[in-house]
Amino acid sequence: MAGSSLNYVLVDSEVKLDQSLRELKSLEPKALLAVDCEGVDLTRIGELTIVAVATENKAFIFDVVKLKKAVFDKGLREILEDKTREKLMFDCRNDSDSLWHQYQVKLTGVLDVQLLEVMKRREEYGGSSLRFQLSRRSGRGSEVRRSDRGSEVEKIRGFNYCLELYTKDTRAINTKDEGRI
Repeated sequence: MAGSSLNYVLVDSEVKLDQSLRELKSLEPKALLAVDCEGVDLTRIGELTIVAVATENKAFIFDVVKLKKAVFDKGLREILEDKTREKLMFDCRNDSDSLWHQYQVKLTGVLDVQLLEVMKRREEYGGSSLRFQLSRRSGRGSEVRRSDRGSEVEKIRGFNYCLELYTKDTRAINTKDEGRI
């Protein structure tokens, strides 16, 4: 991206690891962190390759392939497990699974934007959108038994859809699209 003012550090050495962790730990406790993991078949049996942690002003891209367990043993585990430090993520299921099963990191303090988006839709319907739809169709009150749900499943929207729907930020959308395989 020509002319952009991206502020990031590729953390791929012990020196950069120590500096980056010191900087992250020095943030005020209420500072919100954005966290994302990348890998090959990112699950408990896949390979975690990168952990990105961003503040409002700077992103730290931790090269797990190069630094291995040291990334977590030297302090990233402490940050990711700190329940008082809020971590903003989008669909953290595979990230959490991978972190725990590969590096024994118990991810806590997460605000999952995907779940927040579902909650927002539910508020728009004055409750669960699924419950609202089913109760209108069945003619009953708002009580819906699990057996009534059948093939009905609440839609979980992906990151690109949410970017387009809620931000309308073409630069962010284009940046995300450039990263697609």
